[in-house]
Amino acid sequence: MSTENVFQLVYLSFISPSVVDSEVEAILDVARKKNEDLNITGMLLCRHGVFLQILEGPREAIEELYFKKIIADPRHQNCKVVLSREVKERLFPFWTMGFKDVSEINFRFLDKVDEIERSFKQGQQDQELEEDLDIIELFKIFRYTPKEEAS
Repeated sequence: MSTENVFQLVYLSFISPSVVDSEVEAILDVARKKNEDLNITGMLLCRHGVFLQILEGPREAIEELYFKKIIADPRHQNCKVVLSREVKERLFPFWTMGFKDVSEINFRFLDKVDEIERSFKQGQQDQELEEDLDIIELFKIFRYTPKEEAS
């Protein structure tokens, strides 16, 4: 395994109301194929029309994907970077794109996602979110390795 740092980017966006579940599945299929080619891994959480996604891999590939494709995609509205940083290792080395719909799950981290959403809607989009929320812990809750999936 490489000892080079990995770039992580976490963003939040609102899903266009016209997007249906089958379209999300199609988006995931395309993303997984492209991410594999680009050496990008990560996870997408969906909650009541809000996407929270972590991308990890080479900085150039992630910035190209986020700043040129995701932001330009009309299905995403009001994209906001929540966290960007260099790390020593990936959280999702086995997943080109994990996915979890967390709309029916209630616990304190997801309440914080709701709070971030409200701040976006109220125009407070430049607040410092990283201090207030350890967003990486949220993703870790849903992380598992392929061996764990089989058990």
